[in-house]
Amino acid sequence: MSVSNFPNIRQVHSTICWAACIEMVARFLHGQGDFDNIPRSEMPLQRRILKEYYTIEGTLNANLTMLTTFCAIGDGYPSLRPEKKYYQEILKKVFGIHAKQRFQANIPSFTSLRRYTEAGKPVILGMKYPGIQNGNHAVVVTNCQVSEGVKLLRVVDPFANQQRTDICTTGPGKIAYLDYNNLQNRNGQEPSLVSVTTNFLKMAVALQTVLPMEDASLEPSDMQHAGGIEDIRNMVMGFFLDESIFRVRLEDLKVRETVITSHYQTLSAFLNGEPAEELKLLKVLAGKKESLEIMISEKPATDKARAVYEFVGIRESYFTDENVASVKLKFGGHGTGKQVNHFEPNYTLLHLQPGDLTFMVFKQGEERCYVSLSDLPTIGIHYKEPYSFEELRTIILKVFPKYVEYETFTK
Repeated sequence: MSVSNFPNIRQVHSTICWAACIEMVARFLHGQGDFDNIPRSEMPLQRRILKEYYTIEGTLNANLTMLTTFCAIGDGYPSLRPEKKYYQEILKKVFGIHAKQRFQANIPSFTSLRRYTEAGKPVILGMKYPGIQNGNHAVVVTNCQVSEGVKLLRVVDPFANQQRTDICTTGPGKIAYLDYNNLQNRNGQEPSLVSVTTNFLKMAVALQTVLPMEDASLEPSDMQHAGGIEDIRNMVMGFFLDESIFRVRLEDLKVRETVITSHYQTLSAFLNGEPAEELKLLKVLAGKKESLEIMISEKPATDKARAVYEFVGIRESYFTDENVASVKLKFGGHGTGKQVNHFEPNYTLLHLQPGDLTFMVFKQGEERCYVSLSDLPTIGIHYKEPYSFEELRTIILKVFPKYVEYETFTK
């Protein structure tokens, strides 16, 4: 058994994944009918949640402008610090939901998480997350299972590329299956408190017995999910034999032989030309309009050892080969006749955070052409349009100055 009928909601802004997770839990417990009478000016619910956050912080009056212009692209929205039990407090005050939140040095044990999801109870985790820069990311765990010897967490991930001009219409986020051991290692190696929130109950039934949260004891790895790309590819294909994971027929799958390099950077790191966090993506096509991405980390080769690849997880993708089969490439202000090659990728991917900006990056000599996979016309970013580095630099400094100043100051 797992958590069933759990809503999948996208975060409205790039730093309020926590608010989207609170909204998902609230809708899960209350049902849509409880929210039908909310005035349109109070939608989406993430705005109400943010208002309560500012009230808790005592900064409501100072941030009224942020709430008023909530539907506009902007920056400066808060991420949660591990100082207060914000989830617990906001759920109680805004939605009348009792919850227990705590902080610990690593993610809970797999056994502990599975006990909750098998009882139909979701768990919000705020943790170090693959592909997310600057602090922790919040997701909701809704299922735990073992397939092909791999411990998998099914998470509802509110982070997704904005493909709408009206971002107050919160579309779906992503569903991902992540390797538990990889997440455990990631959070153990990078010191940062993990936020764990569970035991969600409406206040009227809050006195019912709830499951205790076990200590997050470390568990030995069942397998070392490392080796060559082909080993990981074969292992993941085995996941599709289990219909409870992905309801896709094997004969409908097309798995790419080559990987796409995907870089993740903060805005300031991109402007300063600093190294980026890197993941390899192996595209799985499940139809003309559906695709998945296998996430792989790479331990580079040395003089004494060859490169080793480790399975990180598999997630839904918003972009198929069909979506980006034809794009404009512009080097030095002039168009080129180059075409996208998905079979032997002639591009890399770039994800800039905060801001949810995603690009295909093509290189000619030292010059780069950035083709947008995001559609944010209000800030001058258009889907499948090409940009030079200087054009992106101008947009970032104009639209996201607070982020860039903050990141520079903290260094």
